[in-house]
Amino acid sequence: QAVATRLAAAQAALGHDVTILCGEAPQAQDRIAKSTAGIPGFARVHLHTIAPYNRAEHLLGRATRAAARSLIPTTDVFHIHGVWNAVLLTIARRAQAAGLPYVVVPHGMLDPWALGQKKLKKQVALAIGYRAMLERAAFIHALNDDEAAPIAALGIRAPVRVIPNGVFLGEIDPLPPRDTFSAIHPELRGHPYLLFLS
Repeated sequence: QAVATRLAAAQAALGHDVTILCGEAPQAQDRIAKSTAGIPGFARVHLHTIAPYNRAEHLLGRATRAAARSLIPTTDVFHIHGVWNAVLLTIARRAQAAGLPYVVVPHGMLDPWALGQKKLKKQVALAIGYRAMLERAAFIHALNDDEAAPIAALGIRAPVRVIPNGVFLGEIDPLPPRDTFSAIHPELRGHPYLLFLS
């Protein structure tokens, strides 16, 4: 969710009319509002929730199809985040039927390790519709070269474009004083530590 909301905010800041369609119950809007409150420009992003979002909706997609129908007249492109979700497949099919392009961001879900998890289930899913969803995309949006290489190795016909995640410079400029981290965590001063960003 964090990548999608920040990307949407950046697109809105460029003057685009951006709507996030998400599978959240209406009562979750407060939680979404709190998690996005600090994102610069997110106030310009519209939020369209699918309700009721439950197991039946995940499998049958009735509310999803209705939501897609309502958004299609005002949409130029769909940016689909993820792969293994029936809702995403429904959106891709609706976009294609309307003649609208869509882009898929797999977020590592097409990595060999990820494909090895529940391998048979994913092979069946690819065969019954997800490969077609990927191949009919205007392009596959990889976040880096390491993600792009295995996607290309799958033989998916859609082009792969590497577009890294951006940052809002206003959130890191000016940088805090150099010793800020050590002041907050004095127990690490003078010791090596590993910083993991994901």
